[in-house]
Amino acid sequence: MSMKPPPKKVNTEGAPKKTRFSQAERSTKRDLSYFEHMDSSQLPPFMHEYYTDVVDVEGDGHCRFRDVSVLLGKSEEAYQMVRLDLTIELNHNRARYVNLFGGKERFDFIKNALTPHAIGPVYDDKWMTMPDIGFLLAQRYKHAVVVLGGNGG
Repeated sequence: MSMKPPPKKVNTEGAPKKTRFSQAERSTKRDLSYFEHMDSSQLPPFMHEYYTDVVDVEGDGHCRFRDVSVLLGKSEEAYQMVRLDLTIELNHNRARYVNLFGGKERFDFIKNALTPHAIGPVYDDKWMTMPDIGFLLAQRYKHAVVVLGGNGG
């Protein structure tokens, strides 16, 4: 018996692996920090010199509320007071905001976002949404709110 090579190349790597999760779901990539955002191409380099007093707040779903708290001269932990202030603003001017937001359903969604159901990290339905909550912030604290970059969440 003589040995001959096979008529075509034989795949010796084994069967393809089947996974239950997509590459994105298996990823261990984390969100960029503020400084990494500054170094990345998300914000133009010419703007970097205008950023001062950078505060890297805890990313727990309350982070934009924490940002507002710090910008108002309070501690990060005063974010719950920001939520309360905005809820009071919303309730005191209910008819105006129902009209502004286009109906009771959107009004209720925003009001629900301002009232977390538990202490600790929150799900995305409790995040600060722009421009809706940005308008509330401007009304309550008399400061313009501008969001640069981000996903609007």
